[in-house]
Amino acid sequence: MFTVFDEILLNHEDGDITVEHAILALDAQSSGHINFLSSIGAPYCSGKMGGKQMLVSHEAHRILAQKFPKAAFLPCTYFRPIVLGNLQVELLPSGHSPGSSFLHIQKSKDSLLYALHWSMRPNSLLRRAAFRPAETLLLKLHCDPSSLFATSVRRELDRLVEFCSKLLRAGERVVMVADACGTAHHILSFLTEQRLPVALDKHLQPLVDFEADGHSVLAALAGQSNPNTPPAGSWNQGARTQFVDPNSNQPCVLILSKDHLLARRQRTLPQGIWVWTGLDQHLALQCPWMAHLTFAESFAVQFSPDLSEIDDMIREIRPRQVLVCGDGAQTCVHHLTRRGIDAQVFAPPRLETLF
Repeated sequence: MFTVFDEILLNHEDGDITVEHAILALDAQSSGHINFLSSIGAPYCSGKMGGKQMLVSHEAHRILAQKFPKAAFLPCTYFRPIVLGNLQVELLPSGHSPGSSFLHIQKSKDSLLYALHWSMRPNSLLRRAAFRPAETLLLKLHCDPSSLFATSVRRELDRLVEFCSKLLRAGERVVMVADACGTAHHILSFLTEQRLPVALDKHLQPLVDFEADGHSVLAALAGQSNPNTPPAGSWNQGARTQFVDPNSNQPCVLILSKDHLLARRQRTLPQGIWVWTGLDQHLALQCPWMAHLTFAESFAVQFSPDLSEIDDMIREIRPRQVLVCGDGAQTCVHHLTRRGIDAQVFAPPRLETLF
């Protein structure tokens, strides 16, 4: 058991993080009576949802409830605290993907903000990330943040648009594989700003064609929104774009999510010139039947938080201590410690080993 300022208790075992004697779990695989989901990506793409009650944002619930009609959900509106036992919890938008959230936990005078997926970059499809001050910041990382953005993301996006534009003018079709659910949304937002013709794979469509506050975000991008239904103030208004039927032969950029591509086990693949966006290019190793795929070009586009975004978050939250777990935790803690921040790796207890 790990004590956070005497009030909020965390437990980290078998890769799962739980709060207050396993009443509340944080993106856990098996623990907790109530499991907070920070993002819809993993359960939606894998098609697996645990038997626990899922604490999600209302936007995430609209999407997940269609795929998992029998699952038990506890939908929560952003910026509206609710009480779970002796904890007060609040969901805040994290800007990563539809319905993605931070979780702010308050007990007595102590508070904690948990962050797994987030992005602070402007996006016409997603809510802007929002923060609350907290005594403790708990970060769970998926990759080493120092390895991200060795090259400028904006420069890579500009290169991607130039590459796609040339192919589209030549009448070609570009099949673009995005490394993750959130990355796909950021790329889509950027392409719509450039007014390139875009098609969405049927598995990605439900993750984009959603409504928030009575406003259809995808329809607004296409210029089809109801003029009597103004967009919510916390949304960015995207440029109008042309959405194309993915089954047509019209030149366009067809966006596929890598997670959906691997999960659906489809052997008939779309025709076109394939490009890769992201850092993990080992599709063939993860799915041998796709080993024959050849990518014409790859772009280093990954919308995961790097060290500069972590610094920006800490300036917003002003925590007294930072706990970091997951891949890249040691690198992140070393970076923060050098800046005079009380940071430490939050890891499961070590087990004794007999030799």
